[in-house]
Amino acid sequence: MKKLCKTLIALVLTLICTGVAFGANVKADEKSGDFEYKIKKDGTIMITSYTGSDNIVTIPEEIDGIKVTSLGAKCFDNWYVEEGDKKLIISSNVNSINKETFKFAYISKIEVVDSNKYYYVKKSMLIENKTGTLIVYTGNAEKISIPNGVKRISEYAFWRSIELRTIYIPKSVTAIEDGFWGNTSLEKIKISSQNKKYKTIDGVLFNKKGTKLIYYPEGLVQPYDTYYVPEGVKKIGKYAFDDVTSNLKNIYLSEGVTTIEENAFVGCQCLEYVYIPKSVKNIHENTFDEYNEKLTIVCDKSSNAWNYVEVIKASGNRPFTCEEPILLKNAEIKLEKTEYIYNGKEKNPKVEIIVNGKKLIGYPNYVVEYVNNKNIGKATVFIKGLGKYVGCKVKFDILPRKVEGLNIVSNKSTNVKLTWKKSSKVTGYEVYRSNSKNGTYKKVKTIKNNTYTDKKLKSKNTYYYKVRAYKNVSGKKVYSLWCLVKSVIVK
Repeated sequence: MKKLCKTLIALVLTLICTGVAFGANVKADEKSGDFEYKIKKDGTIMITSYTGSDNIVTIPEEIDGIKVTSLGAKCFDNWYVEEGDKKLIISSNVNSINKETFKFAYISKIEVVDSNKYYYVKKSMLIENKTGTLIVYTGNAEKISIPNGVKRISEYAFWRSIELRTIYIPKSVTAIEDGFWGNTSLEKIKISSQNKKYKTIDGVLFNKKGTKLIYYPEGLVQPYDTYYVPEGVKKIGKYAFDDVTSNLKNIYLSEGVTTIEENAFVGCQCLEYVYIPKSVKNIHENTFDEYNEKLTIVCDKSSNAWNYVEVIKASGNRPFTCEEPILLKNAEIKLEKTEYIYNGKEKNPKVEIIVNGKKLIGYPNYVVEYVNNKNIGKATVFIKGLGKYVGCKVKFDILPRKVEGLNIVSNKSTNVKLTWKKSSKVTGYEVYRSNSKNGTYKKVKTIKNNTYTDKKLKSKNTYYYKVRAYKNVSGKKVYSLWCLVKSVIVK
């Protein structure tokens, strides 16, 4: 290490002495009016800065007979207007615009002259013709739709679009370069169902397969300030939750996530708990930063996440700590009822959770969500943990209504006819018969209608019948309770 330091010092001294360090003998930007510029290798001019204060600025076609073809990074950072809006007019020769040209610039409107064949403006969006790249949006709408044909959303494209709350992305977009960074009001992203590269789930941006969480809108507000990463996600992308300040306090990664990329949670000042499951094997060293000052990482002691936190804590440059989770799947969970009869209304059984012999209060420890709790089949109670509590799910049944009005008539020698009232929302019925009331019943017919004739029975014998309805749900039969047993004596 000492040898390396001596080498670096010697190198710096050499650069100073030769006039390379600190810009010596390097040609400074030239100036023409309020424009600073550089001559590029191809002999054309790149604007590096505008220092004036005009409300309307037109990029010159040429400076001293040399074509102006490029706009450099952050070249409008110093454009200050005391009153009114700023309007920029891009001239015909401009064929290159840096992705950071408008990063920190407040520009109200951009126009491109008709003779420029490299760029155009549509719906307040500056778009590069050849690549279909959306460079920047300068409007102030709350909802916008990106024009179909745009293929790429450039980094900083929606920088400081402070009014924008909903954005629709068409099927043509195939690349998004952190284009929403700095947009604190964005609440929801919508994607065309025909887009082959991306999709959204509840307003959050994912890759098409749903295996990578790409971007969580900074203004998206969740119930109970908590976001649960959907099942099937394997990777949390770079800057996925960057600067989210919408009072998001809890984030729960689903089991199956394996990788958390660089800066995934930086700048999240409100974060209090992030649950990281054992499945996570790779966590970038810069996943979190000093702004996560309230943060506790909830993870198992035997996990990679626990080791990660210990290493970070030892370095002394992160304020957070870690804590073991309380897994509600290991608790005693009681539902008010585990079986309901279908009546077209939602079923919401009360939940009671016992942890270490004590009843756990719901909020702020957990909340309950019911799914598929109206129709016949398996319903789910999602017990969603908050803070250090990690949730689970519990199933209960919604059964078809049992058959009513069973009537049996021996209307012909050795035949009996069964009828009953139709049950709503069922696929069919099963008819069972026995020779004694408490004997063994065997299925004699599966039928879709509410009538059945049982033939070739023995005269003067007594038979006992019961019927149940069923509904086909996801390839399985869900049965009703049995109707009351009825008997008949064959003529």
